Amino acid sequence: MAKKYRAVESKIHWLTWVIMATLVTAMIVLLVVLQPAPKDVFYDSYSAVATDVNFEKKLPKDNNYILINRLEDGFLGINKGLYSVTNKVDQVSIVYFGAPSLENGSNHLANVYARLYGSDKVDPVIAPSDLYVQLKDQVKLYHFEHDGTEFSKLVERLNEKYEDAKIVASNVPFVLVLLNNEVVDFAVLSEENIPLQLFNFYNDVLASDAVQAILN
Repeated sequence: MAKKYRAVESKIHWLTWVIMATLVTAMIVLLVVLQPAPKDVFYDSYSAVATDVNFEKKLPKDNNYILINRLEDGFLGINKGLYSVTNKVDQVSIVYFGAPSLENGSNHLANVYARLYGSDKVDPVIAPSDLYVQLKDQVKLYHFEHDGTEFSKLVERLNEKYEDAKIVASNVPFVLVLLNNEVVDFAVLSEENIPLQLFNFYNDVLASDAVQAILN
């Protein structure tokens, strides 16, 4: 006669499930907490390849750069893109396109910052730009990481978005200035004296009709 066997049911106490779930949650939280902040990764990646001894004096770790990495908003608008973060009433948005891998990339990043906000840590002291002095918090500085690969395609998309801009640029480092959803000015940082180029560039932005309109 065939023997009948009854499957043995293994029962796990509900408290065990609670403990397991708690441990998994704690591990996930710990991994998230231990991850370096994006702003720290951004700064350290540039600092690691800096050749200018005044890099940290021109660009402090606690700086005003706002990080973006896309043109349009991400899924559900969680990761904001350039189009939306710069589309603020009477906000002068300065967007620097560059990457640590660029030749003198750290120097360009620091000079874009120091020539806008100034620095009293270097000798001679770098005075804040007149653009920042007159507009203060209406000026926002963004960092859009791009190593120049197929940069012309990104420029095409910018020209499609800002129809009258007529942006001409094929490489980085590149600076773009937006105000009230329009392009005010742009520049490829390619001159021999980059600090002087930025000094003149910020003055040109200040003198533009668009910026003067919000000052008067």
